[in-house]
Amino acid sequence: KMNQYIMAGGFILVQVDFNPDQAMQPHWCRYIGGGEVMDPWYGDIAKLTPRYRGKNAAEAIMRAVIYRRVAKG
Repeated sequence: KMNQYIMAGGFILVQVDFNPDQAMQPHWCRYIGGGEVMDPWYGDIAKLTPRYRGKNAAEAIMRAVIYRRVAKG
């Protein structure tokens, strides 16, 4: 579903954490689709997993904020 928002011109931020079982170090990344993020912690584009804990992108994302375009008028 998140990929659909991106394809429609939306902008998605996701909150991730290196290892939620330890001391929290959450931060926000821009989700660009296909399980990849623009990650300001490292300054690169990377797959959510294995960098962040979870067996897939859905488990690695703690929270998401979806911005979508609205029709002018």
